[in-house]
Amino acid sequence: MKDGKIIQLEDRVPKLKKAKRKKSNRRLILYVSILFLLVLFLIYFRSPLSNIADISVQGNHYMSKKEVLKVSGITYETSYFRVIPEQAQEKLEKQNEVKKATVKKLFPNKIMITIEEYKTTGYINKEEKLYPLLENGKILPALPSNALPIAAPLLLQFEKEDAIRELSAELTKLSPGIFRSISEIHFDPKPSDPLHFIMYMNEGYKVSATVQDFAKKMDAYPLIIKQIKQGSQAIIHLEVGAYIEYLDAGGKPHEN
Repeated sequence: MKDGKIIQLEDRVPKLKKAKRKKSNRRLILYVSILFLLVLFLIYFRSPLSNIADISVQGNHYMSKKEVLKVSGITYETSYFRVIPEQAQEKLEKQNEVKKATVKKLFPNKIMITIEEYKTTGYINKEEKLYPLLENGKILPALPSNALPIAAPLLLQFEKEDAIRELSAELTKLSPGIFRSISEIHFDPKPSDPLHFIMYMNEGYKVSATVQDFAKKMDAYPLIIKQIKQGSQAIIHLEVGAYIEYLDAGGKPHEN
């Protein structure tokens, strides 16, 4: 071999030492960086900076933000890292009005709570107070005098809880358009039909019906009212079949 191509061991040793030194330096920088991040994390975790700075609550109507926070156990003094979303969600979903709750943590110190409440199917009017009736059949405490009710019919003279629950289940099945047409529902039991009621519609008509299969029978309501003579007063009967009973100026039935 030619002398120019022979690499002396003495020439390789400094290069090997230099490469080893670079590798050690990189490892040292990595360890120092990890240690620095751990120190920062510990400082953040133990400082007030780790406390929650912002809590967003959405979708709540019957529960105030203050009540949502109290039930969930989340406050502005709570450490961000101590919040367990699943536990907070479980607590909220035990409330009568809450159908589903979602709790999300947004780093570094924000919490987002989204509430999905059960649909309001009506308001039981009792002693001049409105008690919200939900689709799950639960009745909430009376609304505060300054609270605005959600658009839903008033229920009057209803006393039996079974009848209320059954009617609520039927109201849930109605299409939004038909549901919005109902103004008031008056319980009107008869010997032959203990679940009979009279509805007052926003179109100016009355509907005489019974709880059983009520939602299915009401599907025909939009077509029925198209058949009523303009300006006429009428009661729509849906107890068994479906027919229109016209009323005179005094509100009494008359021959068509």
